[in-house]
Amino acid sequence: MGKKLHFKSKKSYNKWLAWNYEHNRKEMGDGRNSTIIIRGKKHKVKHSKNRKGRK
Repeated sequence: MGKKLHFKSKKSYNKWLAWNYEHNRKEMGDGRNSTIIIRGKKHKVKHSKNRKGRK
């Protein structure tokens, strides 16, 4: 398992995600190696899939 990222709220996680996407897009990877913890509870991150071309 990768590193654990702790956040106080979902809002703070979203701010971090937006900033990180803007500044560290290449280093972010797919996020499978990180565990997201918000207020002491583990959260599974759902990544949007490209549905283009699917029926």
